[in-house]
Amino acid sequence: MLPGLPGIDFTTLPKSPACVYRGNQAGANSISIAFVESVEMPRVIVATGGDDQAISCSIISLGIDAINSDKVNITIRHIVTAKESCASAIKGIRIAGDQDSGFRLYAVGYDQRLSMWFLKSDQNQGSTSTPLLRFMSSSPVDIKDINSLDCCTLQGAKGEEKEYLIAGGEGMEIMSFDKSVWKAAKALTKCNYLLITCGAGFSADSGLATYENMPEKYRELCNPLRLVDNRSEFQLFWSRFAQEYREAVPHKGYKILEQWCGGGKLPNLCRRKDGDLPESSPWWIYSSNVDGHFGRSRCFEQTICEIHGQASEFRCSYATGRTQGNMRQGALWDKWNEQVESSATNEECARDTIPVSYERVNVECPHCALPARPNVLLFHDTDENVLKSISDERKRYQQWEARVEEEVMANDKHLVIIELGAGLNVPAVRNESEEVFNDTLSSLKTSSSTGSVTLIRINPKDAGFGEIKRENSISIHDKAENALLAINNILSTMEE
Repeated sequence: MLPGLPGIDFTTLPKSPACVYRGNQAGANSISIAFVESVEMPRVIVATGGDDQAISCSIISLGIDAINSDKVNITIRHIVTAKESCASAIKGIRIAGDQDSGFRLYAVGYDQRLSMWFLKSDQNQGSTSTPLLRFMSSSPVDIKDINSLDCCTLQGAKGEEKEYLIAGGEGMEIMSFDKSVWKAAKALTKCNYLLITCGAGFSADSGLATYENMPEKYRELCNPLRLVDNRSEFQLFWSRFAQEYREAVPHKGYKILEQWCGGGKLPNLCRRKDGDLPESSPWWIYSSNVDGHFGRSRCFEQTICEIHGQASEFRCSYATGRTQGNMRQGALWDKWNEQVESSATNEECARDTIPVSYERVNVECPHCALPARPNVLLFHDTDENVLKSISDERKRYQQWEARVEEEVMANDKHLVIIELGAGLNVPAVRNESEEVFNDTLSSLKTSSSTGSVTLIRINPKDAGFGEIKRENSISIHDKAENALLAINNILSTMEE
């Protein structure tokens, strides 16, 4: 026994390696390990980087000898080598993550680049599993003679989780990876139902104005009374908006969401069959935007709840002067309602909308010749036709949302809510996301269901959840398009 170290008998330590195998063809310079649970026996993933410019990953099984309980049996199950994974000798390697969230492998070498790899070991295959190693991305490192790499995870004040990579050599450089993006991708691969909630920030990524930066006239002309006393300016203003919305090219995030839903990108998302009613869809859109961009996709055209209507189309304005079946009061409204009473309105006036694709100052209802108005909810708006179209969409959405909550409870399904660009100025979308999330989470806590609900909030400024970090909530502080591209890149890497 050595003095000062009671209980440790160094004379019993192994005098030779318990196991030897060749991972690299030349000079293994760095090593990192991660533990993987298994129903059969404990397993360890061992990653090494060497002078042969290769990354080697192996799975090692550990077991107690059946005859001699003091002996540990070590078995090399599989070795996977990524040759020429670095342009020079690899000097630092680290495995990050865990079995539930997935493993990431980082490697760095004399070529002054940090590379990131997706590392997977399928625990369901037991001892026969083969590690999967797939390149994700790389980044330059601005120090020379790199000889070490380490990493740690820190959580920011706003709830964001970042993995910090520290490369050492002739100096030290710290880089970071947003772990929240990875967690979001993992949640999406698991989900059976997807609720997409969108605020003005999602529309802004297509170059469209939001409430915060609308022209000064917007607040004045967002009043339906201006159709009565200033028709030309009112229609010109809103037809210009309709033209901008129609000419704007939807950003890349729309196409990504299409791939996730209709394109089968999410492996566990329930699939729609031909002839299925929209209410049986595994996804739904809940949006406060009025640009109509989701409606351009066949994937989403029947599964949208646009809570403020759609400004890229007009409709007959005969009901603008009514409120709950009564005439609105005031001299201007009296004059307007007299004009409506003398017009030949019919059912088509209430039902049909009018596409508007260019600036116009005289948009009329094709059925009764009354002035047309944007099919969007304005300030102090009581138009029963606009309200009815929004109400009908909301009822269909609420039926869908109730059915999905039941699926999570009764059939152990997994729901993901991804909130895109919803700020605090108009909190309707944030409120809806949180209401669905909290209701489902509360129900799960009092049930035996193994289902789950996850809320992913994406916003460059307001992605947090208040002072308390909520379970199953993910904050990504970025623009919606950028975050969707990052998540989609990880999903592509994870695909078998």
